[in-house]
Amino acid sequence: RVDRIPPVRRPAGTIGTALHLALEAHYRPDGSGGDGDALVNRFASELARLGAAQTAEGTQALARARIHLPQYHQKVTRSGADIRGVERRFTLPLGRHTVRGRVDRIDHRSDPVASGFQMIDYKSGKPPTAPGVGDENLVLALYVTAAQQKGAATRGARLEYVLDGETRVFDPDPGELTALVGEAEMLADAAADGNFDPNPGFHCRACDYQLLCPARDR
Repeated sequence: RVDRIPPVRRPAGTIGTALHLALEAHYRPDGSGGDGDALVNRFASELARLGAAQTAEGTQALARARIHLPQYHQKVTRSGADIRGVERRFTLPLGRHTVRGRVDRIDHRSDPVASGFQMIDYKSGKPPTAPGVGDENLVLALYVTAAQQKGAATRGARLEYVLDGETRVFDPDPGELTALVGEAEMLADAAADGNFDPNPGFHCRACDYQLLCPARDR
């Protein structure tokens, strides 16, 4: 952002795009749907269309998909979730900013005690193993807050690592939600003010810009 260097395009990003497109088409309320094999075929088709099918990463992702996507579809079917929307756009006022984004999927869940909408966020990678790595709570907090501001009763959100078979539930209490949204606002303020001070950590291992980073030992 500071030096206006374009991001490096990686196969993992293309694989994630292919997976999201396949899941969107498969679970669209007015779509053709299908079984788990149909979902695998959709993913394979999107990989080929985006030019990632012949890469080593694409081949590996498709192998994982043949195992986990049918299981994932069975889990969604058994859950009885009422899918109300996919790739649903939202806007959220955040202090002096406006956040615009899309929620991968919105389910409505009924319960004798509490019912409401649950936001689903798909992940194509593996779940993080180190504490704090890959923390998506800020993003999920914005999803839930945007839904609540529209007057929807919510039941939190879920991260679904679709090619790995894992799920992480996000169900904060009101105080935790307020704190996360406040943190997001501070980050937005810093970005708007051009404050991009380095924040070294585990994530630096995979950074493409280490040679330019002022926090790097030289």
